[in-house]
Amino acid sequence: MLKDDGILIAPNFVEHNVGFASKLWSGILKLAGVKFEHQWSAKEYLHFLQSHGWRIVHTETLAARITLEYTECVKKMQAHT
Repeated sequence: MLKDDGILIAPNFVEHNVGFASKLWSGILKLAGVKFEHQWSAKEYLHFLQSHGWRIVHTETLAARITLEYTECVKKMQAHT
């Protein structure tokens, strides 16, 4: 469980099928038994986090064989009524 003032570090692979190298590595990982449940774009992934109660405080797209979206989030504050 995350503390109230904690930061969730949520890196995730994105853009699986953009470019030859990404497609190649996705295929190799699939052959090795790695299964990606979702194939997000960076925008879709950040929207998913926000729609599930997280406020993005930092995000960075890191170029790699498969692009990595490094994201830091905090819990959204609940409105008091």
